[in-house]
Amino acid sequence: MVTIKHLSKNSMILAAVLILVVPLHHAQATIIEFGNNLIENGDAELGDGSNGYAYVDVPVWTNLEGGMTVVSYGATLFPNSQSPGPEDRGNNFFSGGNNHVYSSANQIIDVSGLAVEIDQGIVTFDLSGYIGGYHNHEDNATLTALFQDSSGDVLGSATIGQVSVSDRDTVTGLLFQDSQGFLPTETRQIEVVLKMNRVHGAYNDGYADNLSLVLVPLPSTFLLLGMGIVAMRKYQRISRRPQRTIHKQS
Repeated sequence: MVTIKHLSKNSMILAAVLILVVPLHHAQATIIEFGNNLIENGDAELGDGSNGYAYVDVPVWTNLEGGMTVVSYGATLFPNSQSPGPEDRGNNFFSGGNNHVYSSANQIIDVSGLAVEIDQGIVTFDLSGYIGGYHNHEDNATLTALFQDSSGDVLGSATIGQVSVSDRDTVTGLLFQDSQGFLPTETRQIEVVLKMNRVHGAYNDGYADNLSLVLVPLPSTFLLLGMGIVAMRKYQRISRRPQRTIHKQS
């Protein structure tokens, strides 16, 4: 297993601001770019929401276990528009569903088009999302990115979530979670797995929304930064040179 090296938040922000746009493709054949979210339907907005107790289809995601569903904000006893959660929330969020101890679903992202950059060890990831639960129940959710080689063997992983009752201050809602690092060399696909775990009651109140996985190639960004710094220093040296005074001859 490859140990994932973590970046500072400032480094990730800098990389995001200075990215060079390079196209790539993933398993769902949707054109995506560096700096864009690779997770399709990460905001649960493709398809209809429910009252929480009815199962509805979750487009793009493949069900692995239980019955992950989509719930509309404002459904009775669920998070609403005023609950802690994304400021730019849409109409729906993911939930573990009724009478399911465990619910999980996945999607696989093909990143083989980035083999050259990945194998140089220069591609970073930012995995993020809003994860939460209900009131004083310890039901929880996790989002895991499994970095796999061409044979599907796992080279490394990153996980966010399992927000506790104390994290939420016993309030129903969702909190932002984030993890960054370098993509392992030889990564050719990324399996994203969303899991909900029930601890109390009959309903699985693991919640998630606005799930995101972003890749950024660092050298191109720091090359731009370096060029800017060199140009700035050159300008500073020129501006500091003593100015020659030319006297008009009489």
